Amino acid sequence: MPNYNMNSLIVGGTGKHRFLTVKNHQLITPVVNRSFETGIGDWTYAGDPADNVLTRVADSDTQFGNYCLKIEDDEAAKANYGIYTHTLNSGTLDGRKFALYFWARSDSIDDGCIEMNSNSSSPDEQLCYLDIGLTTLWKPYIIICSANDGADGTELNLYFKPYAYSEGVAGEGVMYIDGVQLFEIDWDFQLKQSTKFQQKWQENVDADYRLIGGNEKIYLNGSIYKANLQWDYFEPPEELVKHKIYAAGMLLFMPHIDYNWAILCRRDGDNVRDYFHDRYIGHVGKINLKGLEILESDPPEIPSGAGAGDMFGSGSLTWEDVLVT
Repeated sequence: MPNYNMNSLIVGGTGKHRFLTVKNHQLITPVVNRSFETGIGDWTYAGDPADNVLTRVADSDTQFGNYCLKIEDDEAAKANYGIYTHTLNSGTLDGRKFALYFWARSDSIDDGCIEMNSNSSSPDEQLCYLDIGLTTLWKPYIIICSANDGADGTELNLYFKPYAYSEGVAGEGVMYIDGVQLFEIDWDFQLKQSTKFQQKWQENVDADYRLIGGNEKIYLNGSIYKANLQWDYFEPPEELVKHKIYAAGMLLFMPHIDYNWAILCRRDGDNVRDYFHDRYIGHVGKINLKGLEILESDPPEIPSGAGAGDMFGSGSLTWEDVLVT
């Protein structure tokens, strides 16, 4: 099986729905080379160069290409960590809000934390941090940070630390990260649980045609997330929130606020207002969303050969042995 936290892919939770609209309807603060396919030149680090704090490594289990970033602190001194700095396009951090979303894992059950700092007149001013509790499985994390009113910094520094913030001076560990995204947030809404909530991953096909012999040839490169939410009844304030969501060109959708998973979406279709049971006393609430990113298809896992944990049993097997032709 792929090295994922399966609960993360099932998308659990039962709480309210949360919608974070991206400012100016565009990716104005994406992390450059977020999946490390072209190197790690956009990143710096704290620590001794001899410690090899940052390493770009191949990982067959990540769903964001073929590479990820390894961050390591083996000095037990809580001094080595990865840094990404975003310089604002205009203005200062004053009252602005950001969302950082990424996937991470470790080589064992380790601690880990994320800090957001600014370069304001108070050196290394901390805006927020999150202890994330790493495991050996890839898992999504999201941290939402608001700068204080009056903050005069012009840079947002992201610190990826492979140890818990609460550990004090001592701390060591390993953190792998991938799919790193940073957004500036304009609006932050929550809506009550929907009466009906359907999520699906729709096939994204590059090419689909029939061969001369009548066989169908399909090139499938992934899937696109879609969500359909429906409420039996919306109060006027909730209808206003729905209007704001449909006015946004891009948003981060968290299916449930009690589960740490989000996906980049836009509204799908028109903003329809249906009367409640055909009576003029209010509206049925409907919101349709469509993912903006293609979630790449996992390549088939090649059997590893003999062993008790081999899903194909004992012996040395290849995919040719098990494919039906």
